[in-house]
Amino acid sequence: MFFRVGRLAAPGDRPVTLVGHSGATGTWLFHCPELDLHLAGTVDQTKGQAVPCRFMVRCLGAWRT
Repeated sequence: MFFRVGRLAAPGDRPVTLVGHSGATGTWLFHCPELDLHLAGTVDQTKGQAVPCRFMVRCLGAWRT
C-alpha cells in the first residue's frame, strides 16, 4: 500500500510517502523512505480502517517538532 501525506501535514512542509500495509485487525507497518522512518503499531479496534492512517499523520506531525 502507498499512502501519500501532503506537505501541510508532513514534516518539513514537503510531501512524503508511506509504504507498507495496514492490516484488517488494527495493526500496521509502514516505511517513509524520505525520512528513513518506520511506523508500526496496533490499536485495540478492528473497525475503522482509517484509524492507523490518521494516527500515522499525527506521528509525522510530532516528528516535525
